[in-house]
Amino acid sequence: MIGRTPRSAGHPGGDRARFVWVLFVVGAVCQYLGAAIAVPLFDRTDPEVVAWLRTLSGGVVLVVLTRPVAIVGDRVRLRRATVFGLVTTAMNIAFYLAISQVDLGVAVAVEFIGPITVAALAARGARAIAALVAVALGVVLVSGVSLQGSAIGVGWALLAGALWGGYIVFGARVSAAGAAAESGVSGWRHGVEDLGVGLAIAGVLSAPFVLGVSVVTGAPNLSLGLVGLAAAVGVLSSAVPYVLDQIVLTRIDRGRFALMLSLLPATAVIVGAITLAQIPAPLELVGIALVIAAIALSAGRPRRVTPESPDRRPHAPADVAPWTSMTSPPVDDPGPVVHLCPKPDWVHASSHGRLEPESLSTVGFIHLSDLRHVHIPANAVFAGRTDLVLLEIDPQRVPADIVWEDGDPPHPDGIAFPHLYGPLPVTAVIRVHDYQPGPDGTFAPRTTLDAH
Repeated sequence: MIGRTPRSAGHPGGDRARFVWVLFVVGAVCQYLGAAIAVPLFDRTDPEVVAWLRTLSGGVVLVVLTRPVAIVGDRVRLRRATVFGLVTTAMNIAFYLAISQVDLGVAVAVEFIGPITVAALAARGARAIAALVAVALGVVLVSGVSLQGSAIGVGWALLAGALWGGYIVFGARVSAAGAAAESGVSGWRHGVEDLGVGLAIAGVLSAPFVLGVSVVTGAPNLSLGLVGLAAAVGVLSSAVPYVLDQIVLTRIDRGRFALMLSLLPATAVIVGAITLAQIPAPLELVGIALVIAAIALSAGRPRRVTPESPDRRPHAPADVAPWTSMTSPPVDDPGPVVHLCPKPDWVHASSHGRLEPESLSTVGFIHLSDLRHVHIPANAVFAGRTDLVLLEIDPQRVPADIVWEDGDPPHPDGIAFPHLYGPLPVTAVIRVHDYQPGPDGTFAPRTTLDAH
């Protein structure tokens, strides 16, 4: 049974929570302090050159710190890291082109339309719609003021927001792969290794294009001092924030992390005001406040619960919170959590260490179910098939989030299903059960599971 574990007054959870907030705030300040250092460099070279130097230096620093030898021999992981790095590089270039035209706080507020849209599309419902409306109004207000100065800058910020959405999608895949890895490397380090390698490779691949454009515009001017300052920007804006964010994500669920993101526009405004004397206009402040509200709405209600025995999860790294993030099921005891799949898929997964069905790349999660409702997806997708198995899952062995939410598509009776936001490790499957249809080819609900 998944139960709620109350925290006692003397529990170290309060200290952990304060520690997490400190890490996040430090990362946010470093991120925008780096951007503030970058802005004056635009007088000496093109913004895209500064962004490229940030990418390359940040990647090199992360590679030196983590020494990711294992990734070299893993083609799938290397390809995934490269795509992640290229998307991140493009996002940084678009963002720097934006802040070369509009204020830092404005660019950050406009840029948030990307992640809020991704979150809203994933969550749906009234809160998601409210979040989209709030961010749209906020961006209109912010853009309406900024258009008086530079419509191009707002356009770059919107592009950066779209790329930020892609960054979130690819970043989730990297994090999910890291969580499922059986290498003994803590999840946050795995993600940092991938980003470091990805940024370094992206920096090399994008060099001819970025420097070529800069030569055409006549503004490369790569002095030693400029490269040194850009390297500092890379450490402040890429290396430090990403490492801290990954550590934070091992200690809280993604819902609370998304809520923390509401601090970023305000942080950008404060850093911009102090370091660059960029004071927002009243309408800009209203627009930024709406964006912050949209971020809070898109984060949803934190519903994370801990198991009654949080130390049951085997092999949890010492620096990772020893429980999986699983939101509250619709009833107190939903029974076993299972995944339905054809037997050949399970055989293939057994030989590769984890199950990654197509839905993980198309909708971002693996469909799970409880016994009472497993017949619903079985009849919808697999009616008449006789080669199906039910994988009985121990949620405490699953590093990624399991979220109870509307089905995909939603069931007309509002039945909630568990979704696994990451690969399913083979080690999390405790038993495998045959699941046969009746004589008419339809599946009936199960009430018990017999071991096979």
